[in-house]
Amino acid sequence: PWRTVTSEQDLEDALEAKEPHIRCGREVPLDVVLSKIDRMESLKLDLGTMDDDSMALLAKALGPNNSLTTLDLFSNNIGGGGGVELGKALRENKKLEVLNLGRNNIGEDGGCAIANALVGNEHLTHLRLSFAGLGSQSGADFATMLETNKVLQSLNIGGNSIGDASCKKLAASLTKNNTLTNLGISGNTSNIITMATWRALAITAAGRSPDQPLAVESDFLAWRNLLNEATLSLTYGVRPVQRFPLFLCGYSGVGKTTLSYTLEQLAMPTNLPKHTHGVATRNLLVSGKEFSIWDYAGHMEYYVTHEFFLLPSQAVFIVCVRGDEVEKKTADQLYYWLRFIKC
Repeated sequence: PWRTVTSEQDLEDALEAKEPHIRCGREVPLDVVLSKIDRMESLKLDLGTMDDDSMALLAKALGPNNSLTTLDLFSNNIGGGGGVELGKALRENKKLEVLNLGRNNIGEDGGCAIANALVGNEHLTHLRLSFAGLGSQSGADFATMLETNKVLQSLNIGGNSIGDASCKKLAASLTKNNTLTNLGISGNTSNIITMATWRALAITAAGRSPDQPLAVESDFLAWRNLLNEATLSLTYGVRPVQRFPLFLCGYSGVGKTTLSYTLEQLAMPTNLPKHTHGVATRNLLVSGKEFSIWDYAGHMEYYVTHEFFLLPSQAVFIVCVRGDEVEKKTADQLYYWLRFIKC
């Protein structure tokens, strides 16, 4: 647990008591905190207490610091300038192991500076940069960093806009990395991460030896929660529902079968049939509710029989399209299937 201090005397008392985790409230001036930082092991300055200017001052003190192992700067107003200064500090610092920068606006400049600083860093093991305004270039720089970094164990860059291309680079770089054990990339909104990329990441993770596992945090749990909510709008009269129909529709090769297995396993499968022939069915249990999954083949020769089974009432439909196609082509695919199932 963190001990919160709200005055200079509180801070001194906590240090005298050798408290390992100290959270400084905004009532404690930053210059006071920095004057005592060499006596701290873990420091939290969160919830709007930091901006670029104060980050520059902290970074200057952090570079030569030889005591701090954990720094939590969650949910502040640190922007790209602060991120660049922090990158400079990470090149010099020889002690920090855990760094939390989640929910700041680090952006591309700050993200790239931090990623590049970690190429030669031999101490930081856990880094959180979720919801930090990262984009495709910083995502690519983190991928490059992972090719040579041999100490980072956990990296969370979820909730950003790193995109599919950067995630592909991450999958490739992780084939050369055996130290990262947890990668968080869920919730990236720009250039939807395709099933092919998820599969590449899963294959990389599956190829790890048992004593060097890799867990990839994905968005599949969100899919299951969405299914659970969808059933609330289905009504079958007074008779209790035993099983909800779930129809997966879309062209061939968009990832319907992959999605059906990931919903069941909450992980990307690595060994699947290349194509579905006709209709493949299986059952799925989500939050105590049973779904009957109907995975429809995407090849045109099967369409003539699909219309006899795609009943538009009292079912959950998922129409799958490719996220890496041009927008008009994706929209055309989507509208075709919506018309096909008479929605």
